[in-house]
Amino acid sequence: MGGLRAAFSKNVGGDFLRYHRAGRLVATGNADHLYDVTWLREQRVYREEREASRAAVEASGSTEKPERYFEEEFKYLPATAVLLAPVGALHPRTGWIVWGAWNGALIAIAFAAAWSFAARGASWRWALIPLVLLLRAANDNANLGQLNPSAIAPAMVALWALDRGRDRTAGALAGIGAVVKFLPVLLAVFFLLKRRFVAAAMTIAVFAGVAWVLPATVLGHERTATLTAEYRGLRERVYTEAAPPDVPGHSVKSFVYRVFGGTHYQTGSGAKRIDWDISVTHADPETLRFAVYAVIALLFAVVAWAAWGVLRSGTDVRGPPEAGLFVCFMLLASPEARSPHFLYLALPAMALTSLLVRAWRESWPRRHAAAALAAVAALLVNTDSESIFGRELANRMSAWCGLGWATLLVFASLVVLLRDARRRAG
Repeated sequence: MGGLRAAFSKNVGGDFLRYHRAGRLVATGNADHLYDVTWLREQRVYREEREASRAAVEASGSTEKPERYFEEEFKYLPATAVLLAPVGALHPRTGWIVWGAWNGALIAIAFAAAWSFAARGASWRWALIPLVLLLRAANDNANLGQLNPSAIAPAMVALWALDRGRDRTAGALAGIGAVVKFLPVLLAVFFLLKRRFVAAAMTIAVFAGVAWVLPATVLGHERTATLTAEYRGLRERVYTEAAPPDVPGHSVKSFVYRVFGGTHYQTGSGAKRIDWDISVTHADPETLRFAVYAVIALLFAVVAWAAWGVLRSGTDVRGPPEAGLFVCFMLLASPEARSPHFLYLALPAMALTSLLVRAWRESWPRRHAAAALAAVAALLVNTDSESIFGRELANRMSAWCGLGWATLLVFASLVVLLRDARRRAG
């Protein structure tokens, strides 16, 4: 279905072109220009494709506009570009179809792994609730040709594998996901928290090995060192300073810097460009940084308290919610969690749904409070959708980090139910 959708789409996804372009630079021996701003400004990688598209439109007499093949920056590790080289060797349109099928498969795997892990006696029909609520996140990833599924699916399967005692597999998958996008490396912290030291060590080893050995083998050690230094120079500020104005994220960092630091909410382009200052005060950078770290530390303390102890396996109802709690933490702690990233909520939402079903069946005392929190989260999770709520309201909700608040409410609901689950487990 993903491949067919891409085959019949009018244009190649803009985000996909970032990845395809990086893969092509590696495949054509031009990897030195992965992070080269001057090279990017010259728009030379897809020059032939643009000219061919223009000539084809003129020859057909069509009123349609030729494919733009606009080139944008690559923001990921050199190893990720090497992994993308096979796709980059294809024509962009062919690569887009292959990528559509790839993403479709990974999205399906992410949902299937999340429910297989999260379901503790609940009917599969209950999985339809989180599936429907997260369809927009899935659609955003497919429509844009995002890289997220290549990190999210391995992370979901890693937690599923850990639950079944396959620690090395879990660690390897988390490490590979982290090479694609950094967030899954945090699963090593969860593995340590649950005393699965082999899985944690495997995560770090695979991440470090693939992130360095793969590009060093393909590109050479010196080239890899240079590219890695360029990558760090471009990306370190995202983790240590104010979020870039054109990244409408939903994490703790985005909220604090946007509301208390004066970082503008910016999105769109041309006539649809939005540039809003929603700040209530302008705190100094040190205060902002301290506030972000303090909130993240507090959230982690709650995770550690609620999920303390060895990994729950088998029929223990606490296992999936504890993992879901940590995945919520990952999203909130991320430096720039954008709306497509919230496909990660597949696991927390599935775990919460399954736990609520059990809480209602067994009349847990805090089920009403947890259900109320979950209901508000369900209302918020799609409020930044322009097709549902209109452009003005959707962007207002996005500016105030609606998806981040939805994640925090899922987090709170899981904490409430885990208290009941812990008492029932003795």
